[in-house]
Amino acid sequence: MGVVLQTLKDALGHIDDLVLVSDHHASIEVGIHKVFPNATHVFCIWHISKNVRKRFHKKDVAKIFERATRAYRQVDYDWEMEEL
Repeated sequence: MGVVLQTLKDALGHIDDLVLVSDHHASIEVGIHKVFPNATHVFCIWHISKNVRKRFHKKDVAKIFERATRAYRQVDYDWEMEEL
């Protein structure tokens, strides 16, 4: 993973406000922080939702999770998290 990220850094050069989006895999997170220490790393809800669906084998759990991630109000988020 480190070689791929280093190649990406060599191609991009320095970017002040770099944001990298990935699934929630520990090796990706570690590699990003090593190669791009000032970058912001965020997680892709679509990938995480697919992982939730695989892990819990129920589509309704993933749908509730997705609704929670899209909640604009704290009360809506709390409601969905209670449903989970």
